[in-house]
Amino acid sequence: MSIQRACSFIAVALLVSASVACGDSDPDGPGGGAEGGSGIGGEAGQPGDGGAGGAVASMPSMAVVHAVSGEPAVRPLIFEPLAVHVTNAGPSEELTVVATMGTYRSEATFVASADGNIDTAADAPKDGTYAGADADGLVWSMLPDDSASSSFGDGSIHYALERDGDVLAEVDVERIDVADDVERRDVPAEAGFVGVVYVPEGPGPHPVVVGFGGSEGGLWFGDEIAKTYASLGYVGVGVAYFGAPTLPNGLTDVPLEYFESVFGYLSQIPEADPSSIAVMGASRGGELSLLLGAHYPEVKAVVALVPSGYVWGSTESFTEAAWTLAGAPLAYVPSSGSLAEVTEAPDGKDVYHFTPTFLDSIAEATPEEIAAATIPIEATVGPVLLIGGQADELWPSCSLAEVAFDRLETSGHTDSHADELVCYENSGHFTNPINAGFPMTTASLSYNASFGVYYAMGGTAEGLGHAARDSFNRVEAFLETSLR
Repeated sequence: MSIQRACSFIAVALLVSASVACGDSDPDGPGGGAEGGSGIGGEAGQPGDGGAGGAVASMPSMAVVHAVSGEPAVRPLIFEPLAVHVTNAGPSEELTVVATMGTYRSEATFVASADGNIDTAADAPKDGTYAGADADGLVWSMLPDDSASSSFGDGSIHYALERDGDVLAEVDVERIDVADDVERRDVPAEAGFVGVVYVPEGPGPHPVVVGFGGSEGGLWFGDEIAKTYASLGYVGVGVAYFGAPTLPNGLTDVPLEYFESVFGYLSQIPEADPSSIAVMGASRGGELSLLLGAHYPEVKAVVALVPSGYVWGSTESFTEAAWTLAGAPLAYVPSSGSLAEVTEAPDGKDVYHFTPTFLDSIAEATPEEIAAATIPIEATVGPVLLIGGQADELWPSCSLAEVAFDRLETSGHTDSHADELVCYENSGHFTNPINAGFPMTTASLSYNASFGVYYAMGGTAEGLGHAARDSFNRVEAFLETSLR
């Protein structure tokens, strides 16, 4: 039996590996984040052996700086936007900046100003792997090589300044995934949940961001959320709720009460403020974040990334619930049983598009079934930020997010809270702030090695790159306003 006939939309669409198809299923891809590691210090390189040519008297120099502050980029955090500054070029001279991260590479050719300067954050390239002035352009537009094991390496970036193929200067920038002053702490088994805690410097008490992933299971995406926001001054708590040792393998009958252990444990962290908690999750984790906000007054702010305002069923069965509360299964939108649309990838493998199957299920459900499956998000005591991608091909995250936002508006919740709905054009299922600082050219597909097929995530590299940066800024501002 062919795969497209054998696999239901629930069993396949929601059992999505959140790694990007980079030749292997590496969870450090978009949606996860590369591990920071050792690299070469971010000092400006010296002119290479390639000469400038007798016609050009000047020898350009290059520095990599923080795009916002202009300060030298010494071990910057991965999510921080960087800019390349070139000085002492000839007036209107054309120079190319080449950036590499692991096996990924980008380039952009610029025309120097009359005074011999180039600023990649402010200047649009003449040509290259991206267009328009964009501090993140050299990163999100990186393309993988042809190897079967393409990866981002440790996230560090090598920059080279070239003239007609000759290298004039080089800079290596070691990037880190968590601030140096953040302390990582394991969660003891007696806490009642599987997770990790990151504590920023200072006595606190600090507001708390609780993060978790979606149908991929495990801890890694929650870990990325926790370390990212701990680097911004929050106590970050990453949580696994299935797919980890001591936990169920699948998203079936997960009790929401599991998170009561998480909220209770915060009182045991001296630096944490248990009265100031935000929850953040993506995809099925976005659905979960809305459920936790609706049912737990401990949650003071909700960040729901590519979420659903409807509850969906188990990732393992047509007839079981994903979530329970007070021992009872939460109602979910029944599966229509329709099959995914299948196209062919450039390498000949099948690509599964699941958004139509979710739309079919919604269309075929009765009004009573839809009402029962709708999350009562208006019960949330604090503000809600919903973020979706208009080009999402895994599930229709923008229309599913609108379900929740419409309910917030109708109930009057938006009148008293700073609720937001942001849907990004040309961005897909990997729309989230954790992808800021990573290549996005392979983020429109996700490879499932178990089935040997791709899942369509949707979006363009430019759309995903811009959404990652804008959503990062929006979430940072939202948390600052909501929790501090």
